[in-house]
Amino acid sequence: MGYYSSFSYEIQEPVYVNPDKIKEIEKKCADEKMWEDGTVSGFADVKFSIEKRNGKQKLVGINLADTYAKFYDDRFFAEALSKAIVEGKNKAALCRRGWDLLGI
Repeated sequence: MGYYSSFSYEIQEPVYVNPDKIKEIEKKCADEKMWEDGTVSGFADVKFSIEKRNGKQKLVGINLADTYAKFYDDRFFAEALSKAIVEGKNKAALCRRGWDLLGI
């Protein structure tokens, strides 16, 4: 989303993830080359909180340095996260001025 937006999310049920894919997302979002070419913007330096539960990796949080930013990378992030989710659903939204919503 090209305007300044607020990012929020809700984990509606247990969400289990592939830890290798989560690490890959964090690595890409920390790569300054990805920032420079515009692939990553609002999700720069994203960190995920993961707990091990019943032999699975459970997503418990998505941590951003700033939840109010220009999220030009919303599609990139949504697609990468959807590939990392093994089981469960995560609901996320970006809200800009005027409260237009873009669901992820």
